[in-house]
Amino acid sequence: MANKRQRHDTILEIIGDRVVSSQEDLRKMLLQRGWDVTQATLSRDLRELRLARVPTPEGARGTVNMLMIGLGGDPNKIEHDGYYEDTYEKTPQGWRFKSRVHHTTWVPPWEPWSRPARRATTPAEQHVNSS
Repeated sequence: MANKRQRHDTILEIIGDRVVSSQEDLRKMLLQRGWDVTQATLSRDLRELRLARVPTPEGARGTVNMLMIGLGGDPNKIEHDGYYEDTYEKTPQGWRFKSRVHHTTWVPPWEPWSRPARRATTPAEQHVNSS
């Protein structure tokens, strides 16, 4: 199970650092970091991490859990700190962030009735990346 957690951490690092255009690109980036995974394993990992790119009229949208790891110097301490709600746009160079909003509490999108009120964000708290 530790290997899976480490692989999940690596996936989150990769997608946090750059735009990934496809699962195959992500698989190649994982291989460069020493993780030789099949497409089926990667697909399962993405589902477990609740990472998805969903087509919309504006491009695509996705939700990413935000985890804080190593709090207080304890490498085994992991705390959930909400989620990001992203909107992407397709460019000739690949998918790019159109906007990113941080929510403090994660609620599965398939349970909208239990969704808390959206936290008001200031420009410093609303991360918008344009490329």
